[in-house]
Amino acid sequence: MLCVVPALVVSLGLLISGFLTLTVPSIGDRDQVARDTTDSTEANQNSGGRPWHDAAWNQIVAVNGVQISYIYYAEANELDDGIVVRLQNTSGISVRVAFTIIFRSPDGEVSDRFATTLAPYEMKTGDNDDLYWIPFTGGQSIGEVGLRGVDVERIAPPPG
Repeated sequence: MLCVVPALVVSLGLLISGFLTLTVPSIGDRDQVARDTTDSTEANQNSGGRPWHDAAWNQIVAVNGVQISYIYYAEANELDDGIVVRLQNTSGISVRVAFTIIFRSPDGEVSDRFATTLAPYEMKTGDNDDLYWIPFTGGQSIGEVGLRGVDVERIAPPPG
């Protein structure tokens, strides 16, 4: 499945060799990305009634009850771009989630394999859950972020 995200708007596209790509904003778009989401009234109006904190996340894909979304941080460490991924298990079944995350810049590509388990209705995100990446150093911008080999497997039988 290919998922192209121009300027942080998710749109499902074509299936191309199982690589899910996201295009992150260019340097000129960074001011548009860093908007203030503290006004819950405005954020709720702009997010279809979702809580204001959900409006900051951009959904990548949902597979077998697990939603994968991200936030792009321009100059996350005051110089380099960063990506935070959020995993949400929306089902009542424990699952194992695995994928390879790929980062591309004009000068190269970096990838990392990630795997974890999620309890029913559990959410994981950020550095404490190893879901935070600054893939390039020296001021390189992230041009694309992709997921390859997204695998969500049930690890417990359904209740019942």
